[in-house]
Amino acid sequence: MDWEPGTLADALGRAKAEKRLVLVDLFASWCGPCHEMDEQVYSRPDVGEALRRPFVALRRDGELGEGREIHARYHVVGFPTLLVLAPDGTEVDRIMGFTAGPELLATLASFRAGTNTLAALEKRAASSRVRGGDPALQIELAKRHALRGDSRAPVEAERVVAGDPENRAGRAAEALFTLGKYYYLRGRKEPASAARTLERLIQVYPASPQAVEAPYQLAIAQHGLGDDARAQKTLDGWLAAGPKDAEKYNGFAWCCFKNGFARARGIAVAREGLSVFPRADALWDSLAELLAQDGHSAEAAAAERKALEIKPADRYYTTQLLRFEGPPGGQRK
Repeated sequence: MDWEPGTLADALGRAKAEKRLVLVDLFASWCGPCHEMDEQVYSRPDVGEALRRPFVALRRDGELGEGREIHARYHVVGFPTLLVLAPDGTEVDRIMGFTAGPELLATLASFRAGTNTLAALEKRAASSRVRGGDPALQIELAKRHALRGDSRAPVEAERVVAGDPENRAGRAAEALFTLGKYYYLRGRKEPASAARTLERLIQVYPASPQAVEAPYQLAIAQHGLGDDARAQKTLDGWLAAGPKDAEKYNGFAWCCFKNGFARARGIAVAREGLSVFPRADALWDSLAELLAQDGHSAEAAAAERKALEIKPADRYYTTQLLRFEGPPGGQRK
């Protein structure tokens, strides 16, 4: 990919002059799916070639500088997020999460054609409600509005639940999970509403896949409410339930680091996971973050070296190691 230099305003100006759209890739340095996009998608010549002509492509770290402004302006709730913008800056649509090359190109082509955009879905939904409603369209609309923080999302989610009260199609649980995680917790920063929604999901649809994952988000909401003891208990229950793999151990450790609570427990869980999965490079990195956060830079650097031994020459781990080691001339104490 050839990412454009300059600001978003520069990209919008060029898009207007050249009658193109703007594609903004918002990423985070720590984001695993963002690294996968680099390695598996943006490295493909066919992807770069297919995007070069119709888009002015811009890339920003969503946690730094102008990236933070774009993150807030467009209500981004997860990384990676690709925003497709008209030359006047209005959003055409977005893609969130890892997306393989062929799927990415097909989705972006549909956005350019106006056949699968949010605006197109809203038109179809208005027509389908006259004819009795389309359940698949209802859940898609509820999800897309939730990701954008649109105030219609709660009503639409409840409509989905009412249409699938026993979750036979899996839509009710999906609607509540999206509402709790993306609309209330990440988007509107309303931990109380997020906790209520996620607790309802767990209680009403306990056998659903979403209920299995919901405690992780519930713990973050409980931390946001100032109840760290309860948050840790919720995370412990989530870890204990079902099979444990490296990803689950890493999720626990990362949650403690990223949200700044139960650090000692996070370190203990990371070490437990590494005793079972010693080649889990991401878990070594999470342990390093926790140790550094706890003031143990030398131990953090040692843990990061383990991650690099497993995945040599990884740019992110290399940068992390330099950060933990401190300025040239010696390690931090």
